[in-house]
Amino acid sequence: MLGAAALGACVIEPLELDGKRCPCSGAWVCDTARDVCVRDGGMDSGIEDARTLDRAAADVARSDAPRDATEQDDLGAPDAGDPGPTRCDDVLSDAIFCDGFEATDPAAGILEPWGFELIFGGTGELATVDDPVRHGERALRATTFENGARAAIGVTRDDLPSDGTMWVRMWLYLPGDVEVDSISLLYVGNRDGSEGVSAQTYGGGRIAQWIGPADQWHGTETSLPRDRWTCIQYRVEIADVGGEIELFVDDEPAGLFVDLDTLATGGFAGLEAGIEYTGDTQLPLTLYVDEVALSRTRLPCD
Repeated sequence: MLGAAALGACVIEPLELDGKRCPCSGAWVCDTARDVCVRDGGMDSGIEDARTLDRAAADVARSDAPRDATEQDDLGAPDAGDPGPTRCDDVLSDAIFCDGFEATDPAAGILEPWGFELIFGGTGELATVDDPVRHGERALRATTFENGARAAIGVTRDDLPSDGTMWVRMWLYLPGDVEVDSISLLYVGNRDGSEGVSAQTYGGGRIAQWIGPADQWHGTETSLPRDRWTCIQYRVEIADVGGEIELFVDDEPAGLFVDLDTLATGGFAGLEAGIEYTGDTQLPLTLYVDEVALSRTRLPCD
C-alpha cells in the first residue's frame, strides 16, 4: 500500500484536449460542427454560436464582446455560407442535374449522383468536407499533388441539352494562397470528353471561357474573389453556326462571346467540376466546390 507521502508526490498534469476529436471529458465539451473538443464556457455563447456557419465579420472581430453576429450578418455574407438546406432541394429542384455533395463521399467510394472521378495516377484527391460549405452541410474538396494534375468529379447523362439554351453553375471557394496559372473548373462536353466548353481561371485568378467546338479561348479581366464563395455561371446558346456563350461571376456579366460553333461533336453528355484540367506549369493546389447544377433556364446564385 502506498503511503500518503508517495501519493502526495504524484502530480498529474491537466489533460489538454483543445482541438482533439470528440468525445471529450472534464472541463471540455464537444464542438459538434467541427468534431473537436473545446473548453466549456470558453466560446462565445456556447457551442452552437461557434459553428462553422456563424462567421460574420463582426462575430470574429476584436470587438466581439459588444455584439454577436446578427441574422443579417449570417445570411448576407457570401464567404460565410448559408445555414439553410441545399438549394438542389428547393429553388434548383427543376434542374436537369444538381448536387450539393451532401451524400457524396469519394474517399469511401460513394460518388452518386456523380459517376466517375477524373484523377490520373494518384496525382490528385477528392473528398467531401464540412468546412468551408456554401449550402447544406458538405462541399467537395479537390486537391492536386503535381504540376498539371487533375482532380474533378464527373457524370455522364443522356438528357443534357444539345440544342437551344443550356445554363451551367457552380459555387467555387478559391483560397487566397493558390497560385493560379491555368485551371479548368466547370466543363460540359461530349460523351468521350474530347470536345466541350469550360469556365476556367488563369493569370493569377481571372475568369476565362474555353469553347472547344470553335477551338477558341477567351480570357477576361474579371478576377475571381479569394477566401469566399463565388458563384460562377455560363449560358450556352447551342448551335453549329451563330452560337454564343455568356460568362457570369456572382451574377454579374464577365464576358459575351458570339458567332461561334458551340455544339460539341455528338452532342453534350458529360459534366465535370473541380480541378477539371490544369496546364503543365500549374502548381499543386486545393479548391472547394458546392452546388453544381445544369439546366435549360438560368440558375440563381442564392
